[in-house]
Amino acid sequence: MHQMGSRGPRFFVPPNYDPIDPNYDPLIWRTAGLLGHAIALRMEEDGRSGVVQNAIYDYYWPGYEDSAPLGHNTVCILTEVASARLANPINVPPAELQGTPRGLPEYRAQVNFPNPWPGGVWRLRDIVDYDLSAAYGLITGVGRYRREIVQNFYTMGWRAVERGNAGGPFAVVIPPEQHDAHAATRLKNVLIDGGVEIHRSIEEFRAGSETYPAGTDIVLMAQPFRAYAKTLLERQQYPVRRTTPGAPAERPYDVAAWTLPYQMGVAISMIDGRFELPAMERLERATIAPARVWGERRPSYYVLEARGNGGSIAVNRLLAAGLKPAWLTDRLEVQGHTYAAGSIVVEHSKAAENTVAQISQQLGLRATGARGKLPGGTLPLGRPRLALYRPWVENIDEGWTRWLLEQYEFPFTSVHDAELRRGNLRAKYDAIILPDLTPDRILTGNPPGAMPDDYTGGIGEDGAYALKAFVEAGGTLITLDSSSALAISLLNLPLTDVTQTAGGNDFFCPGSILALELDASNPLAFGMSSSTAAFFAYSAAYNVERPVSSDGHGGPTVQPSSLEVVGRYAARDVLLSGWLEGERVIAGRGAVLNARVGLGRVVLFGFRAQHRAQSHATFRLLFNAIHTSAR
Repeated sequence: MHQMGSRGPRFFVPPNYDPIDPNYDPLIWRTAGLLGHAIALRMEEDGRSGVVQNAIYDYYWPGYEDSAPLGHNTVCILTEVASARLANPINVPPAELQGTPRGLPEYRAQVNFPNPWPGGVWRLRDIVDYDLSAAYGLITGVGRYRREIVQNFYTMGWRAVERGNAGGPFAVVIPPEQHDAHAATRLKNVLIDGGVEIHRSIEEFRAGSETYPAGTDIVLMAQPFRAYAKTLLERQQYPVRRTTPGAPAERPYDVAAWTLPYQMGVAISMIDGRFELPAMERLERATIAPARVWGERRPSYYVLEARGNGGSIAVNRLLAAGLKPAWLTDRLEVQGHTYAAGSIVVEHSKAAENTVAQISQQLGLRATGARGKLPGGTLPLGRPRLALYRPWVENIDEGWTRWLLEQYEFPFTSVHDAELRRGNLRAKYDAIILPDLTPDRILTGNPPGAMPDDYTGGIGEDGAYALKAFVEAGGTLITLDSSSALAISLLNLPLTDVTQTAGGNDFFCPGSILALELDASNPLAFGMSSSTAAFFAYSAAYNVERPVSSDGHGGPTVQPSSLEVVGRYAARDVLLSGWLEGERVIAGRGAVLNARVGLGRVVLFGFRAQHRAQSHATFRLLFNAIHTSAR
């Protein structure tokens, strides 16, 4: 539950606030208006003051629980009622009531807010009464406009098919050859789960200027849920709004881009014009095409492909089977096939034979059995003792990180403030991940008195010192987005976040997808393409500074020579999808860095490589930081 101004009841009806996703049929807003006004009318009849319409939220990002249905031609109504203090009443003086910047600039009677709440006592009972009035109003509206609602649902589906047949685009083609088969399969199943129809060609065909093989997947835009499919697959160009020329731009409520092919590292082709469709069959569920084990039946060792996120799963499964995998540090030709650096080498055994066969079958990763000595130039991989910092302050990023580690089969331990404060971390852990959280929140946590003492105080100076000692003793500290600032300060790294030194009018990038260039020779980038996409949400870009002499009072402990820039934002055309102002500020700047400190290291991410468990294109960077942490 949110609050308007300080406190006070409120109610929202779509469309609430521009911008809206241009793919949605305009008829959806008219239909929503019918129901919304019926709800608001019932609430006024029941004497529910403080009801506001058309305020606060935009309908641009399709990830809201009330916006995803819109691409399916379905009206969804969001209602919110301000909260009490759990079940305890609150008393709100009239002077504390105030408006909001979007849709209700002043707390006074106006067209979308004709009956302001006057202040006073606000109880849980009031919340229930408001919600009941809203529910009764919805039932009344659905009954009153049943014919219109059903007809409009049909009409919007029919219009979507007609628009798709007209082209622009006519279809989205997903070729079978993908760098990361695991991510490509996930993308297709996201679409299928959302009711999008996908067909698989059973013969070669030509679309535009390209010829595609049998097995290519086709998303025809002539389907009822065209708006949903198009919204998820296409590039976004955020419709920037300013109240007056030269005024600050209005920020999006959530993000400005989400283009799934970019986020997930999946190659697609948008085909604008009509083409002759091949023979096809409906794809009910996407699966990874199985690979096979080639080569010797009684080999000395196996070499496995390790592309994409499936390559990390393969490493974890080999380790779970008690095997000792290693990465190739250079290309290797085995029986006519060239395996890239980062491919996996494992000695033959019965356990290896069974595990490698299962990996090839389930993850689609080619393997070859070979005789002779193990190839030289390998990087051994072990199972690091991994910890994920779990603060007592609210932190959604930690939850997403925890879920991601579980899904990709990484064993880990959650650590809280008290354990970090106790120190001696190197005895227990090889790597510690700090999720996206500002240094102040990490250090100070919940203020004293806000909750029981065990849940206040953050890691404090003792925890900060313990993290520093952990790294210097040989541990790996992995920091995501804003938590990287803590590592920079704590370890005196010669780095400057150029987004912080730029003027407020010089740089702005809210929730967008940017081009990222990687040093493919670095083990942190193994299994990845040299160019990918990073999700940047008010994130960081680093400049490596010249060292200054240490005078014993906090001078830098790390020389630039011990800093590896593994990933940089592109030198030009940085924006792939969304909204970026001030490209020059971050173009070519560091985004992923590896810093050697004492016997250990820090892997710093300027962005969230695991953003909401959606950014599959950069998961592998985080995974590789973990894989290379075992000692």
